[in-house]
Amino acid sequence: MGIPISINSGEKREFEALSEGLHQGIIADVIDEGIKESQWGPKRRFKVVFMTDEADSNGYTKTVATFLKTKPPEAGKPLTFHVKSNAYKDLVKILGKDVPNGFDLEQLIGIRKGLIIQHSEDAQGTVWANIVGYMKPASNTVQVPESYTRKKDRPQSQFTPNPVKAAGGGKAVAAAAYSKGPITDDDIPF
Repeated sequence: MGIPISINSGEKREFEALSEGLHQGIIADVIDEGIKESQWGPKRRFKVVFMTDEADSNGYTKTVATFLKTKPPEAGKPLTFHVKSNAYKDLVKILGKDVPNGFDLEQLIGIRKGLIIQHSEDAQGTVWANIVGYMKPASNTVQVPESYTRKKDRPQSQFTPNPVKAAGGGKAVAAAAYSKGPITDDDIPF
């Protein structure tokens, strides 16, 4: 028996936001995105990814995510979510109870919730689906596909990173990254 494959032309799929209203979801992944800058300083950010009961026009299951943000821990100290933080409040809504001390975010995977989705539009006109509330799940119909691979388990990119981006960008960096010595008359194409 052969192995059916799908051909990716390299074109990005058009983003389709999850429709507004009530959807059933299951947490498929928790991704540690590391420290990200915010308008309130650096924050440690975790992405909680829900698979939903809706598919896009290509038949792919739509996902929606919420982000848990907290101050980066000091060296040698554990990660902490303050009880008054939005991240802690979201965890309480997802779990349906207070978060115990020492809770491992990996334990979120597999939790089913009803998701209340509301749209917002950014300055460029892109419509985003936002989770504005959580409910008890209505059913167990949403499953994480067996073919789904968590981000932490996916192979690292086999491509060589762009040397300009790797060095921080900028024209001087680009010139140095691609320089093969001083420019001569032979380098000029006309």
